[in-house]
Amino acid sequence: MLLSVHPRFANAILAGSKTVEVRRQRVAAPPGTPVLLYATAPTMALVGMARISSIHVASPKEVWSAHRAQTGITRREYDVYMDGAVQASGLTLEDPISFDDPVPLSALRELSIRRRVTAI
Repeated sequence: MLLSVHPRFANAILAGSKTVEVRRQRVAAPPGTPVLLYATAPTMALVGMARISSIHVASPKEVWSAHRAQTGITRREYDVYMDGAVQASGLTLEDPISFDDPVPLSALRELSIRRRVTAI
């Protein structure tokens, strides 16, 4: 599974200070699923990975109540992100690993192009 997150959140997950990633939709991945962390601009690279230990699907209010201390965001940020959502997922992440050499988006694109050309 690939999680696209702002660099601030990727760094916090990899440092272990953010152990719950919130999403506006139900996430259907079983515990134990490996997660690649893609840090968005300006980083634009795969920076590490972690593993899902559990997923809490509920209303945004219930997810916040259960995980607010582990999300690494303020209530205001959470409310803005969840505005209009009827369901939320709190992904509890464990065993974060930082990549010594992040994989830049340009390398991922090049790999994708090579695979398409090889398939032809």
